[in-house]
Amino acid sequence: MELHTSTIAIIAAAIGGGFAAMIGGIFAFWNAWLQRRHEERRQIRELAVQMALENSKAWRDRTKGTPLDRIPLIGDSDGFLIHSMYLVSALDGRLKTAAQIKAHLAKSFDVVQAASEEIQKKRDEHLLKKTPHG
Repeated sequence: MELHTSTIAIIAAAIGGGFAAMIGGIFAFWNAWLQRRHEERRQIRELAVQMALENSKAWRDRTKGTPLDRIPLIGDSDGFLIHSMYLVSALDGRLKTAAQIKAHLAKSFDVVQAASEEIQKKRDEHLLKKTPHG
């Protein structure tokens, strides 16, 4: 059987076009998956911020005028935000056992404590700059 040049060109074009469509479809699927994942993470961050703000407002309302109002670990909106990010990130399904959840929460408290100490240090430095000396 003899193949003409035009027949070979048509077959090559069909194979090449099919292959290009398949590769394009793979990249389109991958892109859609990445966008969905990005949107989920954005929603998780948004949820954490909303939760932190609501927790901070509720804490301020409950402790206004009490000695608990001065606890930097619990009273800071920054601490609430960091802790909320850790709590919301636990919802992604990675934490399967009670030990994993316990370790994750312990880490969140450690991070919040470290952040609160650093925030307090910066606030103190800022206040020292504003107060006139001598």
